[in-house]
Parts: sequence; C-alpha cells; structure tokens
Amino acid sequence: MFRALLISLVILMSCENAGFEADPDDTANVNFEIFWQEFDKHYSFFELKNIDWTEVYHTYNGKVDDFNLFGVLEKIVLDLKDGHVNLYTDQKTVSYDFTNGHRSNEPTFAIRYIESTKTPNNSVSYSKIKNSNLGYIRIFSFEGETANFELIDDIISEFRDLDGIIIDVRSNNGGDDRNAKIIASRFADQKRAFRKFKYRNGPNHSDFTDWQEDFISPGGSGSSFTKPVAILTNKSSFSATESFILAMQAMPHASTVGDVTGGGNGNPIIRELPNGWYFRLPHWIVSTSDDFIFEGIGLEPDHLIQITSEDMTILKDAILEKAIELLE
Repeated sequence: MFRALLISLVILMSCENAGFEADPDDTANVNFEIFWQEFDKHYSFFELKNIDWTEVYHTYNGKVDDFNLFGVLEKIVLDLKDGHVNLYTDQKTVSYDFTNGHRSNEPTFAIRYIESTKTPNNSVSYSKIKNSNLGYIRIFSFEGETANFELIDDIISEFRDLDGIIIDVRSNNGGDDRNAKIIASRFADQKRAFRKFKYRNGPNHSDFTDWQEDFISPGGSGSSFTKPVAILTNKSSFSATESFILAMQAMPHASTVGDVTGGGNGNPIIRELPNGWYFRLPHWIVSTSDDFIFEGIGLEPDHLIQITSEDMTILKDAILEKAIELLE
C-alpha cells in the first residue's frame, strides 16, 4: 500500500469560485474543503457506487465547525462503505466494518488439526496436518519485510514430498501486494494473467488509465510447488489477500475453500489535513482477469463452506476439514 503524504495543496474548487494557498489555514471549513477535494480528484469508486459527491459537498459546505468536523468526516467515511477509506486522528480511527453481519469463519480450531507449529516471524507459520501427508501454511498478514515472505522457499523445500498444501489466509486483512505475489509465485506453474487494474488519472470521476493486465510467474530459488493446493478464505480475507487469492485462482492445481472474501482492493493513498489528521482513500479499480469488478462484493470460493454454531460447539473447523478432504 502506498503511504504518500500531501506535501502541497493548490485547490481550485469545482463547484464554487474558491481556492486555497499551498499552505492552507487550519480551520474546520478548510479541513473539510481539502478532504472533499482530495476525494474528488482521486477516489476510484464514485461511478461504481453511484455516489453523488457534489451533493455531499452541498450538504456540509459552510456547516462545519471545530465541534462537528470530526462527526461530519466520520459520517462521510462510513457512508462510503469502503474498507480502504479511513480517518486517523490522535484520539480515534474511523473505519467501515465490511465484515458486519457475516459469519467470522475464523481459524479458531485449526490448531486441533495440525502438528507442532513453526513460526519464523509474525507473518507466517507452518506445520503438517495430523495423520496425513499434507502441509499447512498460515499467513497472518502480508505486511512486513520481504524477507518474511521469501522464507516460503524453505517451507516449500521442507514440504516438497507432501501430497498437497493448505494455505490459510482467513482473517488476513492484507498488506503489501508485492509480498502476496512472492508467496503466490512459488506455486505458479507458468506465467498467467490473474487480474486487471486501472488508476484514476484526471479531474472527472470517469477519468482512468487504460486497463492493465497483471501476471503471476514462477519465482524463488527452487522449483514451484504444483501439486494440489487449497486456499482457505473468509470475509476478513481482504485487500492484498484478495490479490493473493486471485493469483492462486489462476493456477489449475489450486482451489479456494471457505467464505466469500471482503471485496476491496483499492491501492489506497494517504493524505494529511492542516489539523494533523490523516485520511486514506483508494485510487484504482481492480477486476478479475475476466473483467469482474469485485469491489464491495468479494470473491466467491470454489467450495463455499461456513462454520456453523453447531460446528463451534464441537470445536470443528468445517472449512479446514473440507480442504483436507479435497487434497487427500
């Protein structure tokens, strides 16, 4: 994810004859104007979500003050229903909960199915499935140093003689797409297209670059693992994790098991307001290689499995059990 800060602002209002200097004043109205303008110039999903951004401006313009500024920006953030739109202040972070109302399908009981676990860093752990010839890799996050993910070469070397590998990315909220592609490349049998993307690049909400195709290719120090692989997903599999899932779904030996993913891949940028608050907004659109835009919808697994309340009472991980069944 990009971490760009706003260095200078020269804002020409599109709906009013007003502007700001490069070093704007720290007033409630100026903070609101800058917030609105940065979304107007960069946000990816106005047309996809049928958002009337001008109406948002007229609703709040001239009506914000030091007492209600936070509440106004909080409401706008939550109304966008976008997991990549956030507001960061010294006191609070505002984020839309895209998992609300969905089963968690957490890997709570996965430990019952695996042997002793090796955890070389905070991002990845691995083990073997008990009483089987299957490996199990848990990826907690795609945040972190590249080296944390390049150790996948050592894991695959250790798992080389196994019949299959289960990769658990449930409740992995994402991180860096580059790390996701490092892991996926170790399972690639050949170069394959796995998604398309385009960036906002103009003042109109419809201004985008042409669609660009993205590819996954074999990588790493050894040969790829091309025996059967199952990827476990839930609603909290989001952002760079969906990039990983898309890359794996392009491979004929891989399948996905679990719940529909979170549905968000916005490549967010970060901006700063004069009052020191930060906010985040996505500035690209991603689709599958066959042109399905999954923003706000999610990626369907090959095998849709839910962990029921009955499963929970008997400590059963129905998603993991289905993956074991598929690979054995």
